[in-house]
Amino acid sequence: MQLEPKNLLRQARKLAGRVRRRLHGRSDANPSRHQEPVIPAVPLTGTPVLFLHHSTGGCVWRGGVPEWFERYNAEHGTDYNVVARAYPHWPHPWTNDPFDYWRLWVAHRGASTHLGQETLDQLAAAYDVIVWKHCFTAAEIAPDDGPGRAGARTKTLADFKATYEALAAEMHRFPETTFIVWTVPPRAPGDTTPEQAARATEFARWVREEWDAPGDNIHIFDYHELAAPGGELRAGYPLSPADSHPSEAFSAQAAQALGQRITDIVEGRAD
Repeated sequence: MQLEPKNLLRQARKLAGRVRRRLHGRSDANPSRHQEPVIPAVPLTGTPVLFLHHSTGGCVWRGGVPEWFERYNAEHGTDYNVVARAYPHWPHPWTNDPFDYWRLWVAHRGASTHLGQETLDQLAAAYDVIVWKHCFTAAEIAPDDGPGRAGARTKTLADFKATYEALAAEMHRFPETTFIVWTVPPRAPGDTTPEQAARATEFARWVREEWDAPGDNIHIFDYHELAAPGGELRAGYPLSPADSHPSEAFSAQAAQALGQRITDIVEGRAD
């Protein structure tokens, strides 16, 4: 069947977008081009904790996460060995939406990798705790257009929920590993619409209240509620009205909250 011109144009635009993302992933413009390996050659000592992030998580990391754990270890005699790595990383395109985690952890297992990205099997073998998140790009959620499909590239609530159910099943394969999942970072008012912001808040609520099952190895760091309590973006949170990255002041607050949340979970003070 021959495609209509408008459908041909849509397909051409999708293909061009994929080519651009792939080329960017392999270029020096990719922020992770020269980062340290995600899995170290020598196993980490103590309690190895891996924080997987992109730019929003990088802001929070620089807000004081390493310093927080240095103080905590000194004061409590613990040995949390926390490292942060961009994921997915070079040469993968600079995206870390739910689809990306599904493709890298569900569609690929064991030693079967995609674009050189570590599978969950490999990560769980190297770290006791894995903290992972999306960037604010995942908050650009469209209205549902049908039943959700796990691993769908489209960004709808139904697709995200189906994808998260598949990711939960995958993480349950590693009961000895503690997973801490961030709720989706909100977007600045000039970088979203009221409708998108409401859907992002609903996705965060669903992850927190329905997806997260008590008593298993998956836990939540409710970043969305910290940044946008009750769905209202906290004053001073974004770098600017059109830049959804967290400000330096908020990143420092979030760094303290993240350190406390990780230790509370690992040490049994919180679910």
